[in-house]
Amino acid sequence: MMLMGISASAASTLFGGATMGPGYVVLESSTAVPFSGVRFDDASGTTFGDLATLSTDYNVTDDDCGGGSPRVQIQVDTDGDNVSNGNVFVAIGPSPSFTDCAAGWQSTGNLIGNNDAGRYDFGQFGGSAFTTYSNAPASVVNGTVLNISVVVDGSWSAAATNGDGEQTVWVDNTNI
Repeated sequence: MMLMGISASAASTLFGGATMGPGYVVLESSTAVPFSGVRFDDASGTTFGDLATLSTDYNVTDDDCGGGSPRVQIQVDTDGDNVSNGNVFVAIGPSPSFTDCAAGWQSTGNLIGNNDAGRYDFGQFGGSAFTTYSNAPASVVNGTVLNISVVVDGSWSAAATNGDGEQTVWVDNTNI
């Protein structure tokens, strides 16, 4: 599924403080609205191991990356009951610190198969919280993807907000 200029549709849901901008989604985290995101619900039973493409364009417009935000969050069912057993977190920004995001529109490139140091967090499945794609636990590789979200929730992080308690990221061209 390629979402050019993401729009609200049956396949996507805005949550938290997310709003639509002109051709992109505005994700904000602040003391008033601690998180926001856009969730894509039509993974259609795809296993994590069968995902071939996962990318998005992003523009950090108010302050920086940091505190694990922004990120892609992949909800996975590992026991076949159609209920999430946890999330895989995929950090957006430059590895290995995931801070100092460049100004303007950037692309994550294809995150599937990406082995940048620390980009993947499999901690909710007993794996490492700071690792690479190739270190995914077998339960995750064989697990069913329930949905995929792009999330911002770094208002608590001085690194992400430069101390002002607000982080804003625009996202567009999400490709799953």
